[in-house]
Amino acid sequence: MSTSSRDLAQLLQQLKVSEDSLRNQPQKVKDALGIVHPNRESLGYLFLLHSLGNQGLPEHGNEQFLAIATSFVASCEVDQIRLAPDKCELPLKPFGHVTPAT
Repeated sequence: MSTSSRDLAQLLQQLKVSEDSLRNQPQKVKDALGIVHPNRESLGYLFLLHSLGNQGLPEHGNEQFLAIATSFVASCEVDQIRLAPDKCELPLKPFGHVTPAT
């Protein structure tokens, strides 16, 4: 995937338009997390992770979500997720009040 500013801006707009679809298709979101690369495609992964976290995980799902979020935080491309700071709060919540530096 190209990471030019223009491409990322277009992707951000497409992801924002797709948020309702993501909320209505939780299984597809879970499947997509296994396909999307958290480093190369951090912006898309962030939207997927945010959507998954907002779906109200069952108690046993919290540990799995935390493991996924931890892996994402360790490997994400900060410049990409800075484009959507409002989406960072939920995936980073288990780590305390953390937001990407601007």
